[in-house]
Parts: sequence; structure tokens; C-alpha cells
Amino acid sequence: MPSRARIRLNASLADVDELIEAHAALTGGRVGRPAERQGEALTRADVVLLCAAMEVYFEDIFEETARLVYDRANDEEIKRLFETTSRRLNHPSIDNVTVMFFSVGMNHPFNRVRWRNVPNTDFKRKYNVFVDTRGRVAHGRKPTVRLSVLKAWKIMVENTATCFDRITTEHLEWMNRDQAR
Repeated sequence: MPSRARIRLNASLADVDELIEAHAALTGGRVGRPAERQGEALTRADVVLLCAAMEVYFEDIFEETARLVYDRANDEEIKRLFETTSRRLNHPSIDNVTVMFFSVGMNHPFNRVRWRNVPNTDFKRKYNVFVDTRGRVAHGRKPTVRLSVLKAWKIMVENTATCFDRITTEHLEWMNRDQAR
């Protein structure tokens, strides 16, 4: 069963799909001619939207996990934890997400992200390019992002969320087994 974070991510990805469809409507579904630059603004907007969806997913899955890890913490303690971790993420870089998950006992969760035909080192490299491109767009630069690359990043986000749902579930199961001993 997917996490609540994954369900919310899926809803956000519907917005990403809508912008992809708008790009296709604007360009006729063809690659735009460079002189016309049709669709580039939509593609850049979609990069920012996609990365924001990924950031919210990490915040949400972290908070779901933290509430289960610290099930005896009171509301004020949980609030302080979130104020210093998930509510300050601001950028879903591998380092930022890793530090956040350390606070629930997860050691380098990105090292466990992989799927068919994508070694972890390739995933991390592609993920870093994605996050870096989002930063460049958000800060006023205008990198060219091909629609095919955007679609590949969307698949990467979906696969990463699937992996993180599994990784957090396994972590919680491990903690429960460890506490039962």
C-alpha cells in the first residue's frame, strides 16, 4: 500500500502531466524549432513543479516515518523536530534529504535507491542534474530542457518515491523487530 506521501505525490504529478499536455498542445506534439523556442517556458515551469512535488514528498514521507519512530513523543516534541528538519528542507538535494532522514535513524537512504537497469551511481548523477536544473530555473536562468528529459525526470521521481516508500517501510519493520527483542 502506498504511503500518504506517495498518494499526495501522485496528485501533484497530475499537474506535471497537465503542463506536459499543454506543451504538446502548443507545439503540436513536435519538437519545437529552436528559433521559435515554443514550449520552453512550460518545460522550465514543469521542472520547478516536478522538483517541488519531490520536495513535498520527502517532507511528507519523513513526517510519516518520524511519527512512527517517535510514537511516544508529545505534540510539542514532534513540532520541534519538524521545524528543524522537514519544514526547513527548502531544496531536495541528496545531502539535505540524507541529513533529515538521519534524525529517524536512516543511514544514507539514497544509497538504496535503484531500479531495473539504473545503477545507484547513475541515479544519483541524474538526480543531481535534475535538482541543479531546478535551481537554475528558479533563480532566473533559462537552461534548455527537452521535453523527453522532463518526462524521464518524472519517471525518475516516481521510481524514487516507490523506492523511498519501500526503504522507509523496511526501516520501520527493522525498528519494530529490534524493539521486540
